[in-house]
Amino acid sequence: MAQQVAAWLADHHANTDLDSRTSMPGLAGLRSRNFTMLDTIAQEAEPRLRAWARKHGSAVPAAWNAPVTGARSALELSYLADFSELTPGQLLGIAADALGWPDQMPRTLELTTLGLDPADLLSRDQEADEDRRRRQHERTHLHIDGHEMPVTTEDLSALADTIAGGLTEDFLTQSGKVTLGPAPSRTSRTGSPGGTGLTIARTQRMSDEQRIAVGLIGEIAARGWLERHYASVEWVSGYRNIVLGDSAGSDRHGYDFIARRASGRRLYFEVKAQEGDAPEIAEFELGETEVAAAQKHRDAYRILLITSALDTSSRRILELPGPLGPHGVGRYTLAGHGLRYKCALTARQTGHR
Repeated sequence: MAQQVAAWLADHHANTDLDSRTSMPGLAGLRSRNFTMLDTIAQEAEPRLRAWARKHGSAVPAAWNAPVTGARSALELSYLADFSELTPGQLLGIAADALGWPDQMPRTLELTTLGLDPADLLSRDQEADEDRRRRQHERTHLHIDGHEMPVTTEDLSALADTIAGGLTEDFLTQSGKVTLGPAPSRTSRTGSPGGTGLTIARTQRMSDEQRIAVGLIGEIAARGWLERHYASVEWVSGYRNIVLGDSAGSDRHGYDFIARRASGRRLYFEVKAQEGDAPEIAEFELGETEVAAAQKHRDAYRILLITSALDTSSRRILELPGPLGPHGVGRYTLAGHGLRYKCALTARQTGHR
């Protein structure tokens, strides 16, 4: 029996001398010592793990929202707390295995080894505040021409000036002309085998502030282009109030600009802007007032699609016929249950007029 016990102790890296007296406390004291030390390690590990993950862009395992509870449960189930005085390294390993640990993060609490300093460590409340600030910053900024710019309501006037000042001759002299292919099938939607559709009128991943800013950028670019190609241009949308500082603009018209040819003929332009490149299958929505305007003005109603709106060097403008006018017949598909249209941007021309 003694030999079997000694062999078991050796397998578990314990002292095999059964005759020596031990300084280890009794079971209750041993458990108290191990669990108390585990609590401390889990509490110290949490801010380090969160700081390391924040610094390296890693996700924090959800179990670290209640690290002490999870670590205690793992230690209890292992029964290891009943047999020996566990080292800090062993206890950290138990917590890491139970709660999860970033793959590339060293299993240590040593700040230098982790590449951290005391200033990196935040309490959970501090981290929550920092996360709120970060998310607020992300939703109120856009990367335009590789530079981060604020897009809050107070920043829109300055943003408009920046975009207007950066419009290039390459953009302003584009013809804008595009020949639409046959109406796409109803199944040719984003991510489906039928095409590479994009929703132009709304960008799900953008915040309200970012969507408003992209819309403004689109209209600033459209205004510059229209003024280059038409005898006179009247800006009538609500965005004009931000730029021109008056209250004459309104979104109730169903279009953003009225442009007149030298002959005096009026054209009505609704602007749709997108962050990405021109897709093969373009998709956009018309609101109630826009549908009414498209029905009223028929062939005089046009869609101006601004692609790569946030990149001056790649920005393009495409002049599409209104989906309810004679030149739009057979070229658009009503997508879904709402007034969302799709068209195939085949044989498009991006040369100069």
